[in-house]
Amino acid sequence: MSETHRSIQALRSIRSGALAAVLIMLLPGASLAADPTWDQARLTKLAEELYESSSDLYTTLYNDQEAMGRFGGGDASHDFKDTVRILHSETGHLKAELEKGKSRAETRPVIKRLLELNDDLQVSGQRFDPQDDALGGFAKFEDILHRIAPYYGLNVDRKGSK
Repeated sequence: MSETHRSIQALRSIRSGALAAVLIMLLPGASLAADPTWDQARLTKLAEELYESSSDLYTTLYNDQEAMGRFGGGDASHDFKDTVRILHSETGHLKAELEKGKSRAETRPVIKRLLELNDDLQVSGQRFDPQDDALGGFAKFEDILHRIAPYYGLNVDRKGSK
């Protein structure tokens, strides 16, 4: 077999392999190929940051009486604070599950719930001044949550989840 013939066969093999890779990417479910690779250590660190951020927000809303006075009373204020309380609990749950080595499939429901709570906070928080220092932690929380979501194949924007 001549050197030229071997080169042509090698080129055909490479071309066939590339075509197969393209076809696989076009199959249903291949959209996950664009998602970040699952990185347990990275996600656990992000979950720790998310928990710290939710802790800061929780502490501000529950312990800073001056800040809470600016939010007024009534149902809207109660609902906002209650959502932050649940959000804080869920972030602790996510952190613990990832620290135990739980998989994407096992922790995905928690992320979906956090995105729902995030949406709820956006709606209920519209009646409060977004420039209020007490809400500064919310932007940080939301940024971290939006960095985590793609690892679960979830697309988010600044208006809400998926």
